[in-house]
Amino acid sequence: MVELIDRDYKSVASDLRPVDFARLSQYFALDALTDIAFSRPLGYLVSGSDHYDYIDNLRQSMALNLTLSTLPLAWSLVDCNWVRRFIAPSPSDAKGFGRLMGIAKDVIAERFGAGKRVKHDMINSFIENGLTQEECESETMLQV
Repeated sequence: MVELIDRDYKSVASDLRPVDFARLSQYFALDALTDIAFSRPLGYLVSGSDHYDYIDNLRQSMALNLTLSTLPLAWSLVDCNWVRRFIAPSPSDAKGFGRLMGIAKDVIAERFGAGKRVKHDMINSFIENGLTQEECESETMLQV
């Protein structure tokens, strides 16, 4: 984080560059969590940007989820399988939560089957404790 601030937010008398610590703390948290989960950070702090619009997507979906949670009838409509297919995130999405699901799915797939890779991270802990590939995918997204 220090390198990012030094590189992108160093101010001089003629050029003040304010730092949004709330945003940078989100980058730090996502990099730390993905490093623990996948043995590699996704690089938010290196690039200083919101990869795949994950943070903005999450912020927007929270407002909708909060609204729907106060309207049981609306929630029951959204919770139907045929509706969820059109609005729920998917690992094949190019952006947002779905993109992170896709990354997790790919990393977890490397740990199962022929030529599986073993790393000392959260996914390996799940595998050592008997979780299946599908269970690892669900648990990893819950942790991140």
